[in-house]
Order: sequence, then structure tokens, then C-alpha cells
Amino acid sequence: MLSFEIEGHRRMVTADPDSECEEPVVHVMIRWQIKPDQVERELELLRAVYEDMHAVRPEGLRYATFRLDDGVTFVDVAEMADGPGVLQQVEAFQHYRATLEERCDEPPAVTVLQEVGAYRFP
Repeated sequence: MLSFEIEGHRRMVTADPDSECEEPVVHVMIRWQIKPDQVERELELLRAVYEDMHAVRPEGLRYATFRLDDGVTFVDVAEMADGPGVLQQVEAFQHYRATLEERCDEPPAVTVLQEVGAYRFP
């Protein structure tokens, strides 16, 4: 389950669909590092997540995954109108997240983003 505390706010934002979020939109960046021998499996599972997202089309979710130049570090940038509970609709994400720890050299680190400005993003 993805959960994180938004700094300066009284509530925890969790993947619980019944949870309440004080802000209408949550922006996060998630960074993790995969074991070198697990990169191909990671890419395979991520492709399945995105196929499922395209099929389910969860409302209020914008999500992108990037692979850094070192080949083993990944970054997600997500915009969630109703918090991370929207990811409960994506079955492949649930499977991906349940098995992520066994592939990681560094576990996911979540950073809440506060927009200062944007041009054609996302």
C-alpha cells in the first residue's frame, strides 16, 4: 500500500479509497532503484501497469515513469485528484507494488511536490 504524509497538513494520504484528502490534487515524485538483475522484470511489470491504466482509464490520475541514465533508477511523477486511492482501480499496479520490494536495491522514496509554475506540463 502506498502511503505518505503531506508535510504541513494534518492528514495522511493513503491508498485507501475511503480516505479523505485536504487538497484536491496531490503531486508526488517517487524514486527507487532496482537490482541490476531485475531491470528486465521491472520493465515488463511497468508495461503491464501502463497497459492496465490505459484499459481502466482511472479518473483524476496522471502518471509517468522515467528510467534514469544509470539504468537501474526509476522515477514516477504522479498527479492524483483524489489521492493515491485511485491506484486501487489498476489491478496490475497492485501486483506490481506487492512484488516491488523483492526487486529493489533502494525502496521507493516519496516526495510531495508543490507546483511553482508549469508550461505544458504534464
